[in-house]
Amino acid sequence: MDAIIEERRALIDALDDELVRLLNRRAQLAVEVGGLKRRDATPMRDSERERQVLTRIRRANTGPFNDDAMTRIFQCIIDESRSMEESIAQTSPEQTVRPQIPKVPELASEIDYSKA
Repeated sequence: MDAIIEERRALIDALDDELVRLLNRRAQLAVEVGGLKRRDATPMRDSERERQVLTRIRRANTGPFNDDAMTRIFQCIIDESRSMEESIAQTSPEQTVRPQIPKVPELASEIDYSKA
């Protein structure tokens, strides 16, 4: 197979690994938010917050995904996050394990996206 294709696939694999890490980090934060909502007796679903997230994502999108595709991707992420929040809300506080969340500054700074 073409060496350039193999190189690009290796870059895609590295980006996929980073996406998995970032999505799991986001999920950890969603679990924490769900616990705080439960503590404060706040509804799990916040439609206004979801609209804000999707609007921000569309503004940040520079392609090649179009805005509709990016909205569908993030709607799925939001739906899965809400499911996790709701499952946390159904457990007792004693059963909830507080996730260990790394510090935010190292979010994605290690990746050189210019080669992608």
